[in-house]
Amino acid sequence: MLRKIKQIITPPPSRRKSASASATSSGTPVIADREIVAALKRLIGALVGAPPPDDASRDRILAEIRQIAKSTGLYHAAFQIKVQLDGMPRLDAEGNAYRKESGYLLSGEFIHAQILREIRALRTESRPIGPKVFGGYCSEMVSCYFGGRNPRRGVEAAIGVVEKLLTNAVEELDAFGAYLALATQTLKTTGALVREARVEPIGRPAQNAWPEDEAVEAYLLSMHRKLKLCWNSFSQYQARVKEEARREQGVAEALQNIFGAAQETRCRSLAALAGERLGQILRAADVNRAAMLLKHAAQQREVQGDQEDALDLHGLSAQRYGQAHQLLTKIGDKAAAAQVADKMGRAPGDR
Repeated sequence: MLRKIKQIITPPPSRRKSASASATSSGTPVIADREIVAALKRLIGALVGAPPPDDASRDRILAEIRQIAKSTGLYHAAFQIKVQLDGMPRLDAEGNAYRKESGYLLSGEFIHAQILREIRALRTESRPIGPKVFGGYCSEMVSCYFGGRNPRRGVEAAIGVVEKLLTNAVEELDAFGAYLALATQTLKTTGALVREARVEPIGRPAQNAWPEDEAVEAYLLSMHRKLKLCWNSFSQYQARVKEEARREQGVAEALQNIFGAAQETRCRSLAALAGERLGQILRAADVNRAAMLLKHAAQQREVQGDQEDALDLHGLSAQRYGQAHQLLTKIGDKAAAAQVADKMGRAPGDR
């Protein structure tokens, strides 16, 4: 199983030599697998066992774990941590409960960072990754956050991943369909995990769920359905969009097609991103049209912020309001910007 996982997470042969050379030249030792397992077992045991470490010891333990992850790879370290935690009993020999949550959260953090690296690699290295493999990354990330009794963080991380994929999609129109495929799979995977935690809570901590979990599931599935509809609509003129994207003047035409499809399917993130980029492109030639598009993008962000604030996804809602305020300020709509600023100043859940 470990060998199979490592085939996914290690660089391909063409990149393995350069990756190893980079690690060596940076002064980071390359640690053998058995040494990694032993070191992580010791450190995770100290992190989650009794008695709990003081702040200074905890910081030192986390620093050592991060150094190992830097050397061996984020996903590899996350996998080893999760395997160790899954194999631990609930109580130690003295009857003290292991505090596994901090370990699962750390594993989720490492997988999240690996996912962001994969997204960057899609742009910088043209390294393809299939929706199922990518969905597997996201599934493990969300599962780790759930194991860490912080499902809200898992859902917000997954939606943040979708946002990055859609941002890339409107900036790299040649690969628009590929990015939408990954984003669609991410939403599908996350929605299924939220449903599983809600419907089948056996063996899961009660804190896995929060009062809005059914509504969160519905929100994720709605986002998935709308994005899939947009993808299906886009596929009808995919070849034309790619052709337009190859011409400098055709980028605006391609974005207009995407913007129209996103509006038609009420896919708010994509409509906001496509509208914002289109508005920036048209700003020099058609100020009024550009301002209208940017205001539309701001309105979409504000609506998303309202929806996510009501779902207790306050990290996301704060980002949406910030995006809306920035766009409204850019076009000089002081009244609308002040309205959004008022929401930003209120306590989460009271917006």
